[in-house]
Amino acid sequence: MSMEMKVDSSGRTHTGKVRPHNEDSFLVQPDLGLFVVCDGLGGHSKGEVASETAVGIIAQRIRMGESLENAVLAAHEAVRALPVSEEEGPRPGSTVAVLQLCGEAWTVCWVGDSRVWLIGPKGIRQLTVDHTAAQQLVNWGEITPEEAATHPHRSRLTQALGLGEAPPEVGRTQGKISGDTYFLLASDGMTHWDKPQELEKVVRSSGDCDAITDRLLSDSLEQAGHDNITVVCVRAQGEPESLLDKARGVVDFIRSRV
Repeated sequence: MSMEMKVDSSGRTHTGKVRPHNEDSFLVQPDLGLFVVCDGLGGHSKGEVASETAVGIIAQRIRMGESLENAVLAAHEAVRALPVSEEEGPRPGSTVAVLQLCGEAWTVCWVGDSRVWLIGPKGIRQLTVDHTAAQQLVNWGEITPEEAATHPHRSRLTQALGLGEAPPEVGRTQGKISGDTYFLLASDGMTHWDKPQELEKVVRSSGDCDAITDRLLSDSLEQAGHDNITVVCVRAQGEPESLLDKARGVVDFIRSRV
């Protein structure tokens, strides 16, 4: 059965209650099927410039027809090339989490610890795996995911855009949309970060993407607000073909058998 995708989307960002300025950047561009969240590294110079640069380069490269992974690598080179004087301190950097929709197919790429979740008919699952020292310990079997959530190195990045001599190893996963599906992209200032059941509850009870992003931003400010907060929600719905299309299909099938 052919499917026509209907896409609803929304994005919100906030400086939070503590930080003097917002180093997060995001993009919601349904015409490109492109949705991005970048978190400029706190404590590094020009973090907001790094995240804005990354978002802009990724969108530019996708418009040029490049693959999502290559677009992320181009963003790394662009951030790495940003001029920094000795007085400004360490080089700027950024995380990135990006979703691309193409018909029923989706692709997610990431570097750092900004995350993407999928909420569909089978529940919620995190699509990204943090590039952090704590997650590395989980990968080695030395601590549990529950322990990683409160580990001292849970926010210590092992790679990010713009940092390091070698290009980052871009995380990548893909799949096909089945039924009514939501994607959430967020920086680590969002509340419910390590509580997927709470995230799913917000999505199921809120419905449309504007309501979801408003609720998550409000919860984040109420419960924490110690960091910049950015949330992007994407809802993809497949429309069954019309009864007329089905009837035509039946007629064509009968004719083929005569």
